[in-house]
Amino acid sequence: MNPGGYATCGAIVYVDGKVEFVVSEYIGNGPRFSNNVAEYAGLLAILRLLKLVVRPGDEVVIYGDSDLVVKQVTGQWKARGGLYLPWYVKARNAFDEISFTCSVTLKWIPREQNQIADQLCRDAMPMEALH
Repeated sequence: MNPGGYATCGAIVYVDGKVEFVVSEYIGNGPRFSNNVAEYAGLLAILRLLKLVVRPGDEVVIYGDSDLVVKQVTGQWKARGGLYLPWYVKARNAFDEISFTCSVTLKWIPREQNQIADQLCRDAMPMEALH
C-alpha cells in the first residue's frame, strides 16, 4: 500500500492452517517508495519468515494481490527497472533460495480476497499519513 508516498506491507503466514507469523510493517515514505516497492517488501518479509519454518520437502503456497510481483518473481514478466528493482532482486534471490529447499508456488489473487493483508497494511500506516 502506498497512499501519498507512504509504503506499508501486510502479510500472514499459516502453517497447517494456523497463523504462524503476522507482518504489519511501515517500509518508508518519500520519492523512493512506490506501491510496487511496498508489494515487494511484503513478499520479502514473508520469504524471510519462511526461512525460519520451512523444512526440506515442504510445499509452500504464497498468495499475493500484485500481478506485477507474482509475474516478475515467477519469470513470466521481466523486471526492467523502476524504484522496485532492488527490492525485486532481493525477493527473487530469497524466493530462489527457499525454492531450493522446498516447493514454493506464488499465486495471484484479487485484492478482494486479500482483505486481511490489506488491513494489516492500513494498520502499519503512520499517523501523519492519515491526516
